[in-house]
Amino acid sequence: MPPGSDVDWDKALDIALHARDAERKRLEHIEGKIAPIIAGTIAGLGLFIQQAASLWDYLGGALLLVPLIMLFRAFATFEYDDVPNLEELKRTYEWYPSTFKRAVVFGAADVVAKNRPAIDSKAQQLNHAMVALFLAVVIILAVRLGEVIVSGKANLNPAAGAGGGAVATPAAADTGKR
Repeated sequence: MPPGSDVDWDKALDIALHARDAERKRLEHIEGKIAPIIAGTIAGLGLFIQQAASLWDYLGGALLLVPLIMLFRAFATFEYDDVPNLEELKRTYEWYPSTFKRAVVFGAADVVAKNRPAIDSKAQQLNHAMVALFLAVVIILAVRLGEVIVSGKANLNPAAGAGGGAVATPAAADTGKR
């Protein structure tokens, strides 16, 4: 733009507020994922402890506490900056609308720059918690499988069928009644 020309602060304001709103939606999306994962992890932990049959089961269930703590940290509240300042709007907009719009544009840019690292951190914490949750579940399954194999409770012979190895024969079916 040539020096001295008027700046279209309305367009700049739309762009700045759109960027601010996009970051808010991103935050809501991340936190919207965290809440049900926390609930599911707590439910899984409760179910696992309720069904625990040995010390190994309790220790395996305790592994779920690691991703749960990580999820709680990611879900923790954070004070985000916001713009525009409504008190400033009431005080100045009528007399200095372009000046106020300019202040909001610069304020929105600052707010997005300040809030983005916190939102990025939440997203990264969620990713790390999901990896930890996956690893905890894999370890728990391995421990349970090991317990079943060692205790001999599992019938690993697929030919035995679901009846635990009992196979009906014609002789067994003949009860002598004709």
